[in-house]
Amino acid sequence: MLKTTAHAVGVALVYYVLGRLALFLAIPPGYATAVWPAAGVALVGILLFGYRIWPAILVAHFLVNIFTAFDASSAQAMLKSVTLPLAIASGGVLQAVLGAALIRRAIGASIALQDEKEIVGFLALGGPVSCVVSATIGHACLYAWGRISISDIPFSWFTWWVGDTIGVMVTAPLLLAWFAPPERWRGRRAALTWPTAVALLLAVVLYVYISEREQLRIRAEFERASDTLGRDFTTAVRRHLEAVAALQDLYTSLGPLDRASFASFATPLLSRHPGVQALEWCPVVPAAQRSRLEQAVRREGYPAFSITERGQDGRMIPAAPRPLYVPVLFMEPYGGNETALGFDLTSLPSRREVIDRARDSALPAASGRLILIQERGTQSGVLMVLPVYQRGSSRGTVEQRRSALRGYVLGVYRVGDLVRTALSGADSSHIDWTVTDDTAPEDERVLYQRLLGGGGLPWSRVATSAVGDRKWSIRFAPAADYVIVHRNWQPWTVLAVGLLFATVLEMMVLLMTERAASIQRVVEQRTAELTRANAVIRDALKEKEMLLQEIHHRVKNNLQVISSLINLQRRKLGPGSQQDALQECQTRVQAIALIHEKLYQARDYSRVPFAQYARSLANDVFHAAGLSPGTVNLEVEVGDVALAVDKAIPCGLILNELITNALKHAFPHERRGTVRVELDQTPDRRVRLVVKDDGIGMPGDLDIQHADTLGMQLVSTLAEQLAAKLQIKRAAAGTSFEVVFQA
Repeated sequence: MLKTTAHAVGVALVYYVLGRLALFLAIPPGYATAVWPAAGVALVGILLFGYRIWPAILVAHFLVNIFTAFDASSAQAMLKSVTLPLAIASGGVLQAVLGAALIRRAIGASIALQDEKEIVGFLALGGPVSCVVSATIGHACLYAWGRISISDIPFSWFTWWVGDTIGVMVTAPLLLAWFAPPERWRGRRAALTWPTAVALLLAVVLYVYISEREQLRIRAEFERASDTLGRDFTTAVRRHLEAVAALQDLYTSLGPLDRASFASFATPLLSRHPGVQALEWCPVVPAAQRSRLEQAVRREGYPAFSITERGQDGRMIPAAPRPLYVPVLFMEPYGGNETALGFDLTSLPSRREVIDRARDSALPAASGRLILIQERGTQSGVLMVLPVYQRGSSRGTVEQRRSALRGYVLGVYRVGDLVRTALSGADSSHIDWTVTDDTAPEDERVLYQRLLGGGGLPWSRVATSAVGDRKWSIRFAPAADYVIVHRNWQPWTVLAVGLLFATVLEMMVLLMTERAASIQRVVEQRTAELTRANAVIRDALKEKEMLLQEIHHRVKNNLQVISSLINLQRRKLGPGSQQDALQECQTRVQAIALIHEKLYQARDYSRVPFAQYARSLANDVFHAAGLSPGTVNLEVEVGDVALAVDKAIPCGLILNELITNALKHAFPHERRGTVRVELDQTPDRRVRLVVKDDGIGMPGDLDIQHADTLGMQLVSTLAEQLAAKLQIKRAAAGTSFEVVFQA
C-alpha cells in the first residue's frame, strides 16, 4: 500500500510540473497546447503501476487547469470554475486508461519496444488513437461551459489532439527507458534520452522564436488597425460636433427662427451626421412668459405641450415654478425624442451645470455621462451645449454674457450610437474598445464599452479627442480571440515538424539501440572467446619473451667468454702485430656483446636503443685504447635513435672500427686532439653516423674500397650490408667518416 501511494504521488507530481510548463504554449482559452507531455506521464504511470493510480492523475490534471480561468466573482462562477477542470481531467484519465488497455491487449504486459511492430503499435495506440478521447471530451466541456465558440473548436481540437499525441510519442518511451524494469532498457537510456531531448528542445526553442515574431506581427497589425480606428473616431466626433456649431452660427447670424426653418436646416445636418441623437433649440424663458409660450406651442400642433421636469417616479410632470426656464422648444428629429420636448434643462443639476458653464464661458461645453430623457435602453448620453447671445451685445464679462443670453443650441448624443457610427468605416471586429471621459470623476469616466470576451493580450492603443471643454479617450484592446483569428500556421507547422522529427528520431534510436544491444550481446560472447584465446596467446608470448631474453643473455655471456679467452691469449704474446690483432678482435667481440647486453636489459627485443649503445661503446673503445690521460678527448652527440638488431650489429661494428682507427692512426707520438661521434635520424627516417677527428689526416692516395687493412675492409663490407652511403672527407687536420642508411 505504501509503495502504491509513493508511485501515485510521484506520477501526480511529475504530471503537474510538466502540465504547468506545457500551458506556457497554450492557445486561448488556455487549455489546448502544442505539446502535452503530461499525457505520456499518465499513460506510462498506468502501464507501470496499474489502473489503481488513476485518482492521482485526476487530481494532478485538475490542479493544472483549475487556475487557468478561475472566477470567484460569484458562487455560480466558482462552481463553473471548479466543475470545468474536473470534467476535463476526467477526459484525461479516461484517455490514459483506454490507451493502456489497448497497448496491453496488442503488445502484452511486458513492454520492451524491441522491434518495428511493437514500437509502431505502442506509439499509434497510445498516441493518435487514444488521444482523441481527451480532445473530444475537453472541447465538449468548453463549449457546454461557454468558454469557446463553435467556430474555434476545429483548430483548438486539432491543437489539443496534436499536443497530447506528441506528448505521448515523445515522453512515453523516455519514461519507459528510465522507470521500466531495466533488463532491456539499461543500455538504451542515454542513447534514447539525449538525442530526443536535444531535438525536442530545438523544436520548442524554434517554435518560441517564431511565435514571438508572429506575436510581433499580430501586434503590429493590431496597432495599425487601432490607429486607423482612433483616427476615424477623432474625425467623426469632431464632425458630429461641428453640426452643433453650424446650428449656433445659424442662430447668431439670422436671429430667431421658427419651427419649420429650424427643421429645414437641421434635417440635412442629421442626415450627414447619423451619430447625432437630436439637435435642439432651448430658449431662455422667464417665468412671466411661460404660459404664453406653452399656448403658442400648443397652437402649432402639440396640444399636450408644457414645460416639464422629471418627477421622483421618473415620469414627466409640469415644471415647478422658478424664475427662468430653459425648455427644449425645437427638436429634430421629433420621432424617438418626443419625451424631451418641453423638458426644462434647469430642472436637473447635471444639465444646469453644463448650460451655466457654456453661458459663462461663451464656449462649447459638454456634459458628463447622463441618462437622456428620451433614453429607452441602457446607453449613456452626453450633451454638447453652445450658448446663443443677442446680436450686437457685449460679452466681455460674465455678467454681460448672462444678460445677453438668448438660449442654447444642443447636440444630444447616445455615446454607443456615436462610437459605432464613427467606427463603422473600418474593421473593428475582434477588438474591444472603451470610451472614457478623462475629465470626469474616476467612477463616472466610462461612457461606453464593447467587450467581446475579455481576457485578451495585454496590448492597447489610445486615441484622444476634445469634446467641448472635455477630453475623451478611446482605448482599443484585442479581444480574447484576436490572436486566433489573426493567427498564422507557420509557428504550428514548425513545431509540428520539429516534434515529428523528434518522434521519428526517437523511433530510430529505439530500433538502433535494440539492434545495438543485440550486437552487443554477440560482441560480448565473441569477446569472451577472444579473451580466452588472448590469454593463451599471452602465455605463449611470455614464454617466447623469456626464451629470447635467455638467448640474448647466453649469447652475451658466450661472447664475454670468447673475449676473455682472447684477452688471456693476448697476454701470453709479446708486443707486436699479433697482440694488436688479438686486441682488435677482442674489441669487435665486445661490440657485438654490448648489443646483446642492451637487448637483454630492454623490454623490446626487436629494437636496440642505439643512443645509449653508442655512448657505451665509444667509452669502452677509448678505455681499451690505453691512451695517456688528457691526450685525446671524446665528444659524443647522439639523438634518440633505435635500430633493429640486423642493423644495430653492423652499425655498431662500423662505429667500433672508425673510433679504433682514429685513435690508432690520427694521433701519433701522443698528439693531442678530439674524436667526435654524431648520431641522428632525419625526418625521412634515415640514420646518419659521423666519426671525425682533428688528427693528422688520412693519406691522399688511400682508397678505402681497396685498403689492405682489416678495419677499413670491415667498414666497407658492413656499409654495403647496410646499403649505406659511405663518405670520407679529408682535411689538412683531420678526417671525417659519414655513414647514412635507412633505419
